[in-house]
Amino acid sequence: MDKKKSNKQKTIEEYEAIRSKMKEQGYIESEVIISALKANLMAIALAAPIVILCTAIYLLRLSMSPEGISVAGVFGSNGVLMFFAIILF
Repeated sequence: MDKKKSNKQKTIEEYEAIRSKMKEQGYIESEVIISALKANLMAIALAAPIVILCTAIYLLRLSMSPEGISVAGVFGSNGVLMFFAIILF
């Protein structure tokens, strides 16, 4: 247990040394805390356009196929992954 404390203390001391050195060099310290809700919303906002684009490309390619869009085409062996991507989004 003491080894963990000493490692943690060593890490804190190294951090403080680097922090003070950077402050002396003119760096400005600012704390940035992002809540879990904001992080999750940002993840969805960044992923949504990619999912929408991939879905649109997939459906466009499927509509250009000779069979056209059908339930078997969307949910068949080629569409299983897209189905799960749409459902999970």
